[in-house]
Amino acid sequence: DFYSSITDSFEKIYPRMSQGGCICVHDYKWEHLPGVEKACTDFLAGKPEDGTLIDQHHLGFIIKQ
Repeated sequence: DFYSSITDSFEKIYPRMSQGGCICVHDYKWEHLPGVEKACTDFLAGKPEDGTLIDQHHLGFIIKQ
C-alpha cells in the first residue's frame, strides 16, 4: 500500500526542503491505496503543514511552511 515508501521518502526529503518547497504525492486519497493518505497524515502530524495537504485528482500537494 506504499505506506513505508512514502514515509521513507518524507524522512529523507522533508528536512532538506526550503520554506515554500512543494512535495507532490501520487495516489493520495485513492481508495485502492489507503496507505498513501495514512502515511501523509501520520508524517505531517505535529508539523506546521499538518492539515494543509491539498488534494487535486489523487495528487497530494504539501507546501513546506
